[in-house]
Amino acid sequence: SALVDAVNLYVAQTNPSSRHLTFSEALSAVRKTDRFNDLSKGTRADYNSRWTRLESFLKGKKLAEITPSLLETFLKKKCAKSTRFKFYVALNVLWESYFIGTRRVTKFNPLKELPDPPQKQPSKSKVPYTCSEVFTLLDAVKRPKLSVALNIAFYTGLRASELCRVQLKDFMRGSEIEWGNDPYIHMPAEKTKEKSAKDVYLPSYLIKYLRSNSYFNSLSPEDKIFPHTAKTLRLQMKARCLAAGVAWKGAAVTRATFTTHAAKGWLVSNHDLTDQLGHSTDQMVIQHYQKYASIEDCKRYFQRGLER
Repeated sequence: SALVDAVNLYVAQTNPSSRHLTFSEALSAVRKTDRFNDLSKGTRADYNSRWTRLESFLKGKKLAEITPSLLETFLKKKCAKSTRFKFYVALNVLWESYFIGTRRVTKFNPLKELPDPPQKQPSKSKVPYTCSEVFTLLDAVKRPKLSVALNIAFYTGLRASELCRVQLKDFMRGSEIEWGNDPYIHMPAEKTKEKSAKDVYLPSYLIKYLRSNSYFNSLSPEDKIFPHTAKTLRLQMKARCLAAGVAWKGAAVTRATFTTHAAKGWLVSNHDLTDQLGHSTDQMVIQHYQKYASIEDCKRYFQRGLER
């Protein structure tokens, strides 16, 4: 009876034409669909990397051989607790939207039978660096590349991954940098997390700092501002924080720090900040970034270096 049950399950969850299809073959077909290519590119990349991790774990197994217990083992033993829910969501999209919905190579989603599916972890609020902590850290950084990178991060809200893609030519309008008329970094779509182009405007302090910075002015148009990975940027920033006696809050918090102070210290609207950060609604700025710093500190933040 157990054998009969196994055969019936196998027949029920697969189509006749796909019972010998491996997970890798099914996944390869998904990547060629219009539906996959229509996903926002940022999401597509995230989903694709998680599907690839599962593909490596399965090592040639047939699609019909993938059981709930096999996926449960993958989620619990091969995924960090903090990313388990994201993997669960990505795999569920793969089965429901593609294997069942688009490609129709199976009728069975093993994730639906998980006894204890991963739950979304409560989000932790990113408490920004204070104005004094930012100044202490920036003053302690002596490496030219890191100094330029952190000044740009703290005064534009760029993500570490985006910052590591910026080239000098992104500051240029034509053959040179135009400092006098609202200078900005033009981020092409392939350099942003949202995969849509955006212009990132520079406050007065950052303009003054970059104009006088010898490392920045030695770069050629094709040179990257910080020619390393986001991981290297995070590690170097952490080391400088510890050396300067500044509490380490994470590299991503440069973005929250910029927005917290810009909301009250830079003469821009919430909508302008939303565009610069790449958020979809102004509510993100209002809800998350307008409660941590005083107006005096916000003004002091953007007046850094301008009194001299």
